[in-house]
Amino acid sequence: MRPAAETERFELAGGVIAFALTCTFAIVLCLRHMSFAWRDSLFICALIALVMAVSVLYRTLRRDRRIAHLTFSLALLLWSACVVGGVTLAALGWRVPLADATLAHVDHAIGFPTTAFIAAVSHHPAFATLCGKLYQISDAAVIAALIALTLLGRIDRVAELGFLFVATIALCAVVGVVAPAYGTFTYLHVPPDVREHLPAGAGVYYMREMMAYRSGLIDKVSFRHLMGVITFPSFHTCMVLITCYAFRRMGWIFWGVIAFNVLVSLSIMPIGGHYMTDVLGGIVVTAIAIAAAGALRRVQEALAIAPSALYPNAAGQGGR
Repeated sequence: MRPAAETERFELAGGVIAFALTCTFAIVLCLRHMSFAWRDSLFICALIALVMAVSVLYRTLRRDRRIAHLTFSLALLLWSACVVGGVTLAALGWRVPLADATLAHVDHAIGFPTTAFIAAVSHHPAFATLCGKLYQISDAAVIAALIALTLLGRIDRVAELGFLFVATIALCAVVGVVAPAYGTFTYLHVPPDVREHLPAGAGVYYMREMMAYRSGLIDKVSFRHLMGVITFPSFHTCMVLITCYAFRRMGWIFWGVIAFNVLVSLSIMPIGGHYMTDVLGGIVVTAIAIAAAGALRRVQEALAIAPSALYPNAAGQGGR
């Protein structure tokens, strides 16, 4: 597939998903009789609009494909993250039954010692601190990946990573809304002596907002005060995998990205409060998104091949 056509295909698909997420956000707010805090959210909305405006500028007037596609993917990433954050918080008010019992049961069934793993990390304070910092910057790492790919001239990978981000966060939101969970620290009652050796808020940093929205104490959503409350599937797992996938077949850079993300993945349970089942769910979601990306490529290839197959002499004929 031609890189330009591939890039446009991924951007179009990502834009369609982002539009669907926006409509879903509006519908959920209406159904929940909640309001949107426009004033609190104005700065973030203006920032995203500015980034998109830069993309339009460099796509039409300045004609710089690298900046145009980078800023489009950044705007897509930021907007989809905000909208999904709003949807998942607002949907908590429906008080859908929690899935913790099922998630913990699956962990036990596959033989993974969830609490023992968390305790093992807590026994190494320096490593636990590193995990906390890596978990905090994992979102920014995706943005850094977009910038790095742009500098490397891989605009097709920039658009692909943007699409994979939007696709995975959308799938995680759908599942997370119907299968909310408090997480391992709350449900499995991780002991205080383990928690005190982990970074502050580890495994429970989202509980205050989650409980407030679930109980109906908060009746508005602000993009300034969003909190990730999706436990299953683990979106952090998705971010780790799609970032690694974006640098495939890129030599030593790929292995450096792998090494960094292996460390990030070790923080998902002790810092994010996830079950191993959440991680496995994130792997499945990522596989589905990558399969969808492959399907988009095949569609574009078929469209590119069809004219030459139907009109074999067309390539050698000029216009009248």
